[in-house]
Amino acid sequence: MKKIGLVAIFGLFLGTQVVYSQTDNPENQTFSVEKFQIKTPTNLSEKIRLTAKFDIVMGHPLESYYTSKYNLHYSLSSADGKILAEGMLDKYLTARADFSREDVAIEKDLEIQVPYATLSLPAGKHDLVLEIWTSYLRKVFPKCLKKTITVSMPELYNYADQKFTVKNFGIKSDVLFKGILGLEASFDVSYLFTAEQIRELYQSMDFRYFAYTILLKDAKTGNPVALFKPESSTQSESSEKPFEFVKIHIPYNQINLPEGTHQLKAELIISGYARRIVFGKHSEKAFEYSQPAVYLASFTLNNLTAEEKQYDSSNAFGRLFSKPSSNVGKGYPDLYWIVETGAYTVYESARNKNSFSAITGEARFTTVDSDPILLAAYDYDSFNVNDLIGVFKIPHTAGNYSLSKQNFVFPGVTTSNFEFKKTRYPSVLNESFSAKPCKNGGVSGFCVEGYFSVSELPAGEQISVTPTQVLGEKNSDVSGCINLETGEKTLNFTSAQAGLNLFYPFYAVKNAQKIGVNLKLATLGFPVGDVLVGDAVSIPNFDDTNLIINILENQKDETGLVGIRIETNAVVPDTYWNLGRVSSKLKLNFTQNPTLNLDTLIYPAKTGADAVFIPYYKLEKGENQEIQILEETFSDKDFRIGVNTEKFTFVDAKLTFVQIKKIDIKLSKDQTATKLSYKIMHGKNVIAEGDAPVSGGVVRITCSMTKHLVHPSDALSLEFSEKDTYGIAAKWGEAKFTASDFKKGKLILKKPMNGIKKVQIFVD
Repeated sequence: MKKIGLVAIFGLFLGTQVVYSQTDNPENQTFSVEKFQIKTPTNLSEKIRLTAKFDIVMGHPLESYYTSKYNLHYSLSSADGKILAEGMLDKYLTARADFSREDVAIEKDLEIQVPYATLSLPAGKHDLVLEIWTSYLRKVFPKCLKKTITVSMPELYNYADQKFTVKNFGIKSDVLFKGILGLEASFDVSYLFTAEQIRELYQSMDFRYFAYTILLKDAKTGNPVALFKPESSTQSESSEKPFEFVKIHIPYNQINLPEGTHQLKAELIISGYARRIVFGKHSEKAFEYSQPAVYLASFTLNNLTAEEKQYDSSNAFGRLFSKPSSNVGKGYPDLYWIVETGAYTVYESARNKNSFSAITGEARFTTVDSDPILLAAYDYDSFNVNDLIGVFKIPHTAGNYSLSKQNFVFPGVTTSNFEFKKTRYPSVLNESFSAKPCKNGGVSGFCVEGYFSVSELPAGEQISVTPTQVLGEKNSDVSGCINLETGEKTLNFTSAQAGLNLFYPFYAVKNAQKIGVNLKLATLGFPVGDVLVGDAVSIPNFDDTNLIINILENQKDETGLVGIRIETNAVVPDTYWNLGRVSSKLKLNFTQNPTLNLDTLIYPAKTGADAVFIPYYKLEKGENQEIQILEETFSDKDFRIGVNTEKFTFVDAKLTFVQIKKIDIKLSKDQTATKLSYKIMHGKNVIAEGDAPVSGGVVRITCSMTKHLVHPSDALSLEFSEKDTYGIAAKWGEAKFTASDFKKGKLILKKPMNGIKKVQIFVD
């Protein structure tokens, strides 16, 4: 059997077709299960799944095992037969003879995994039925396992429902971690539920984790302290245990504060997986510490050559497929270099494959005087630990420092040229900012004026100024800001001091607690500091719209009713249209008739007016009524940018009552209808309707209509239709008239429509 299979493989390799015996039929297969066991999580780092592990034994090994592949199916049901989970293994079974048992084929260590969270079962023990079967093409084989298993369901929770209890929150200074001095926050935290009880754990193991962030603030002003790398104060921890003792180290070289003693407040913020959920502040602590001077360091490597020796085993196979001039397979290193502060890698170069020469580059990072700084060269290895070639500890004294080495040799490196320099990191020395309401291009906002100065800038650097706002626990950029002196949105300064005159639109800072600017080094993007206006943001009432309200009397709508038309035209600056939809809320208060009060939302066009029509007959009280009109205009859904109010008293609403008592209709001679249906309409409103028989070409209708209030010029109409044998009405037409058309209680309409010769309408 093995010999034939080997021939088949060579046949495929040579491109020939192999034909097998007709007795080698994959549909004659038999299946059984061996070594079945149920696994449950043994520790909380495992995914919360029901796992069945087993071997499948196939009674007939096949010569064509590589083309005859079987699918394995499973279902998990409750004791009453309800299917809770079902699926198919994501790999095929192949009936290849087993080396230890050539009479059978065995697929070993198969696993079926069913996440507990998908079973929709309450906590507790449940007896479930697991069934396993196989298929080949359209053939389904008999079940090879049907087994009752007992499952202990844990209490499951949604990840977002986690609760935290934090105790013993504290801050220490001058703590050494990975060779670097800094602050250390520590606390005990306990969880409402552990990782094994999280429903979403079957989706991703990342749902085990929660992120703990230490937010540093000035104890007096409450302003956040910037970090050069914001992630340096965040640490993720797994909730595998019911409680945890957490330490978070914040290196001094990441804290953007000037040298000296500082009064700070540390707040513990807890967030969730990928920061999509924020669980909020859970503790805070005031403390004092002494910040050492921070420096901007640069290390420039111009040349580095590793000692020439064999770093990897010689590879004849690699040389076979390489050019004669290539170094592949000769044991040369894949050379790269790094710069470290303590045990933190702050720079890693690109790799130069199969070469003794390193790729040049520049590392720029922040440091303090106590940080050890190392240059290390490595040979990269894809499968094993990277080999250290050589390491050099870069000396640096307190304060500004520079070092230049030419043809420098250290163990493992035959020559190197590099320069190292560290200069005092710039900090904000003086600043003064104030804000007052103003307008720019028709848009209301704050004009922020002031100046700042920083300590000496590093060579070639600029200060980048970004308008910022404080939103809760974080700062955010402000869109729409401009430099009022230049009209530009970008602000870069080459000098260490500058005056500013900026415009902040109200719409962009509507939720801000404070506004100001964020200063950064333009090239590196490292923060220098935030300069904020001292006063909290308070947006005054303002109006950026030219709201035009026209009230027109004795207007007719499309149905012919007479009333008043209130036209509104909200003229707003293009800025608001560019933000999105502009909307207006129109409120009408009728002093004498509150039941007519109107509160409606309209979306005005960029040009043209919108209108609200109110027919006179709805006013009921007649003339001399007062309407109070309030229109508010909004941008970005809920931000009010304008308001207008007006009062109006209308006097020309001479209303009257109409009550039709009788209608006489004379049909044309050619009409054969035996019954007519009618409707009396006021605009689009039906005020009376009914059916009447036809006798001798005449229809006499007695109306039971109540008195109906109309304006004398309101459109009234009389519609006629004839119903077929199925009761479906076919409209003949309509006769139009007004209340003012009646003379001495009667109105005669001659030939108002086809089929009708004359209509007489009588009113009280």
